[in-house]
Amino acid sequence: MINNNIKIILVHIDALRYDYAKREGIISSLDNEWLIYPESYTPFYGTDPLVTTVLTGLYPPKHGIIRHGLGITRTEITLFNLRGRKLWLPRLLSMVGFKNIAIDMLGRWQKTDFYLYINPSSFYFRLVNIFKYSLLRSGKIGRKIAQSIFINPPSFYPPAKIVLLEALKLLKRFRNERVLMYIHLWDTHTPYLVDSHCLRHDIGGATPLNNLLNKIPDLKWREYLENYVAWNASTIEEVVERYRASVCSVSRALFEFFAKLKELEIYDDSLIVVFSDHGEALGERGSWFDHHIPHQSVIRVMLAIKPPAQIEIGKIRKNVKYRASLIDIAPTVLDLLSKLGNKKFEKIIKKMEGTSLFSPSEKDRVLYFGMVADKPGIDVIFGLIIGKLKYVVSLYPKRPSACPRCGVQHYKSEELLNIYEDTNEEMKKDLMTKITNDDLKLLRNLLRKHLEKSRHPEIYPYLRLFPK
Repeated sequence: MINNNIKIILVHIDALRYDYAKREGIISSLDNEWLIYPESYTPFYGTDPLVTTVLTGLYPPKHGIIRHGLGITRTEITLFNLRGRKLWLPRLLSMVGFKNIAIDMLGRWQKTDFYLYINPSSFYFRLVNIFKYSLLRSGKIGRKIAQSIFINPPSFYPPAKIVLLEALKLLKRFRNERVLMYIHLWDTHTPYLVDSHCLRHDIGGATPLNNLLNKIPDLKWREYLENYVAWNASTIEEVVERYRASVCSVSRALFEFFAKLKELEIYDDSLIVVFSDHGEALGERGSWFDHHIPHQSVIRVMLAIKPPAQIEIGKIRKNVKYRASLIDIAPTVLDLLSKLGNKKFEKIIKKMEGTSLFSPSEKDRVLYFGMVADKPGIDVIFGLIIGKLKYVVSLYPKRPSACPRCGVQHYKSEELLNIYEDTNEEMKKDLMTKITNDDLKLLRNLLRKHLEKSRHPEIYPYLRLFPK
C-alpha cells in the first residue's frame, strides 16, 4: 500500500544545460540512491508546453499546448481541457489523497488541482527589485549605481535559496500527509541570478559584448541583453560566467535543501525528481543567452530520480544507459504508486505517450522534439532522434533568411546529423547528401505520422510544408 505520508517532489530547474549541471556539481553531488539519465531530452523547448508535458506524460501536440506565454491560443487551452486534463498528474493524485503544492510563477491552467499554488517572492525581495528597476530606468548614472551595489539585476524570479526555504516550510507543515510538491527554480534563466561566492573574476577572454549586441536586429532583445542579462559585464565571456555562476548557485542551494530533508527525515521515503525543461545556447549556431534552437545544448536536459527507500534500484539501474524524455516523469510517478499498492494507475499509464523509467526501456527508442515560435519569424521546428541520427525540419511559412532575434540563420530548412560524431553540430559532414532516399523518406514519415496523429488543428497548416 501507499505510504501514508509519502512525498513526491518534482524540482524543475529552468534553462539548465546538462553539461553545466554535470560540471558545476549538481549531478556529482547526488549520492548512490539517485538514478541519473545522461541522455535525456526535452520534447519541446518552451516552458509552458514542457510543464504541461511533465504533468500529463503527453507530447505537446497531443495535450494541446504548443506555444509559450502570450502566444498561447484559445484552441490550445481548449485542447488541453479536452485531452490533457484527463491525465493531469495533480488531478490523479488528489483522487488518492495527495495534497498538491506548487511553488512557481506560471499560474494560469498550471494551477489546476493544486491545493496551494504559491509565488515565493518575499516582500523584501520585491521591494529591492523595485528599487533596482527605478535606478535602472533613471539613466546611465542610475544604472552604474545599481550595478555597483547589487550583484543581480531586477528579476521577477526569486533565487533558489528563497524558493527552497519556502518548500522546506511547507514540507514540514504537511509532513504527516501525502504530498505532491512541484518546485520551479529560475536562477539559470535570464537574467541569471548568482551568489557572490559563485562568481569568478579571473575568467580570461575579452570579446567585447558590443560585438554581439551590434548584430542583433531585435531592439528590445538587444536592450534586454545589455541592461539585464549582461548587468555589469562588458564582455561575452563575463556573461557566460554569470550563467555558470547561476548553475553553481542552484547547486549549492539544492545541496542544502537535500541536507535539510534528511534532517526532517523526509528524504529517504520520498520520490524526488530533478530535471531541466531545456538548456541554454551560449553561442551555438549563433544563438546567445536564449533557447529557441534545437541544438543539443538546448534539447539535451538533466534528469535525475531518487526513488523512495521501498524501491530496489538495482533492478532498474540498467535503464539509465538508455534514452529518456521528460514525458516519462508522469508515468514514472504513477508506476511508483502502482508498485506501492495502487493498481488503478496501471491502465492510466498506458494512455500516456511516455514510459515509466522504472520499467524495462527501449534501447533504440525514437524521441521527438520541437518548438512553435512564440515570436513571429523565429521558426517552427520539429525533429526526432533515432539511433545516432538527429533529423530537423523547419515548417515555417515564408521562412526569413535570418532569425529576427539574432540576425543569423541558425538551421537550414532540413538537416540531418550524427549526434555522436558531430557533437557541436558544425555540419562538417552534411548527411542530407549521403543518406539514401528510402532512409530519408523513413525519417520524414516517422516525424509526419507523429505530428498527424496528434490531430492538432494548429499543426495541420505546417504539415502542408512538410518535405516530400
